[in-house]
Amino acid sequence: HGAHIKYVNPRIVFDGLHWFLTVGVEEAEVKHETYNEGIGIDLGVKSFATVSNGMTFPNIHHMPQVKKLEKQMKRMQRKISRKYEMNKIQTERGEFRYRKTENIKKLEFLVLKKRRRLK
Repeated sequence: HGAHIKYVNPRIVFDGLHWFLTVGVEEAEVKHETYNEGIGIDLGVKSFATVSNGMTFPNIHHMPQVKKLEKQMKRMQRKISRKYEMNKIQTERGEFRYRKTENIKKLEFLVLKKRRRLK
């Protein structure tokens, strides 16, 4: 049925791991009959949100998988930080330069992958 679709703002993004093509889509608005009953949403501590029609949304930050991933991320970042510290060199002027070794590059790549998983 002749709905008019327009593509806007195409972009190519590289996150260090994958390339993405993002594109916005504009559609002609279709008018629906108006809703007049309201809905209540309770943002809570135990569950992220509870809706008055009975739906609940869990808080993913409290899930064991997420906690585990966050812990692994922290460890990896500490590891990288230690490697940077190990490889720093002091110049004649007394400032510190940091060398990026192959191992640091490898670890940073792993962190990228882990971060994507968390996301």
